[in-house]
Amino acid sequence: MEMNNIYVNHEAVARSPGGRMKRTSPKPAGHGAVEFSDDEMSDYENISVTTDQKNPQPPAEMPPSDPDRKMTEELRTINAAISQRIDQDQKMTEELKRINAALSHRINEVSSTLAKAKLLCQNVWANGALVSCPAGYKPTGCACGMGCGSWDIHTDSTCHCRCSGIDWTSARCCKIGL
Repeated sequence: MEMNNIYVNHEAVARSPGGRMKRTSPKPAGHGAVEFSDDEMSDYENISVTTDQKNPQPPAEMPPSDPDRKMTEELRTINAAISQRIDQDQKMTEELKRINAALSHRINEVSSTLAKAKLLCQNVWANGALVSCPAGYKPTGCACGMGCGSWDIHTDSTCHCRCSGIDWTSARCCKIGL
C-alpha cells in the first residue's frame, strides 16, 4: 500500500524520509482506516492513518455502507411522500374551511329568511261540490255542506266534496309569505 499523504487524527502529517510504517492491527480499523505505528513518531503509539485517495473523513463522517444507503434512500422516499401528503392534507383542510364558511353564510341567509316567513291563509267558498284556491295558494282542508264529510283535493288546488247533492263547498287555502 503506497501512502503519499498521511492523515493522523484527520490532519496531514509529514513523514520523515525513509521512515517506515508498521501495521499493528491485522484488519482495517473501520471504514478503510488502518492502524499503524511509526518508529520515528514516538509521540504516537497507535495512530489511525488514511490516505487522501481513499477517504480522509473520520470514521463517524464516512458514507454509510450499501444497506444503510438503501435504507436512507427509502426513508427519504417515504419522507417525501409524507411531506407531499401533508401538503395535500393542508390544501384540503383550507378548501374545507372555505366551503364550511360559504355553507355557514348560506345557512344564515336561509335561517334569516325563514325567520321572516309567515303562513298566509284565507277561506274560499263556492256553491256546488267544487271550490278552487287562488293562484299561489294550496288547500289545506275542505268542508262540505249537507253534512258530507267525504272530500278530496283535485289538481293540487281544488277541494271536491264527494257526496251527491252538495249545496256548498269551502276550502282553507294557504301559502308561505316572506
